[in-house]
Amino acid sequence: MKLTRFLSNLLSPPHCVFCGEPIDFRMPENVCAACERQLPYNNAKRCEICGCGLDIAYGKLCCRSCKNERPYFLKSISRYIYKDKVADSIRHMKFGSEQIWIAKTLGLLLAQTLREEYGDIEFHAVTYVPISKARIRERGFNQSQVLAQAICKQLGYKKPVALLEKPKDIPRQSSLKLRERKTNVIGAFSPANAHLAVDKTILLIDDVQTTGATLNECAKVLRKAGAAAVYCAVVASVQI
Repeated sequence: MKLTRFLSNLLSPPHCVFCGEPIDFRMPENVCAACERQLPYNNAKRCEICGCGLDIAYGKLCCRSCKNERPYFLKSISRYIYKDKVADSIRHMKFGSEQIWIAKTLGLLLAQTLREEYGDIEFHAVTYVPISKARIRERGFNQSQVLAQAICKQLGYKKPVALLEKPKDIPRQSSLKLRERKTNVIGAFSPANAHLAVDKTILLIDDVQTTGATLNECAKVLRKAGAAAVYCAVVASVQI
């Protein structure tokens, strides 16, 4: 197996997931040394609930939004800030099934943050934000599902479970103003295999968090289906 991988990498060397440059296949992740030094990690003071930027003068735990209206999930974390090469990589990930390797690599990287942030939590199931059938046909895969698969493999969980579905397409969140995003996703998701969520602690995976509206709506459906708790993890969060 190692020989096969060696020959494969020799003929087609791996590339950095952020800049596309060839890298040494012996490196543990597909990230070159130059990008590793420059990546916008989400290390700033953040809300301990939704992960958004925290006004330190306001409170030490949560942002104004979470204090006024607690989300249905207990916590959301991200590895990176959505900008620069991270944003480029995530956008490229959605350009067709030939880019599925990007989702797999980003999933492995997010798994490292999950170990650090959620290492003491026992998740009974890992799931992901669904996309509509129309979007699946357009893209060829659900990037959040691929992220979840890579995370499960890396952390030793069973395969991700489809606990949610998206019966119809809605306007893209990225095309809407911030205040419109919350109402856009209301009713967009339905439970699937709902019995598997009952009394379970669920890990919900997505690629990008902007306002948290999508994650919150998914968590709402899961909680109403009987989930005991929902935690979220995304590759990158947008600075608002």
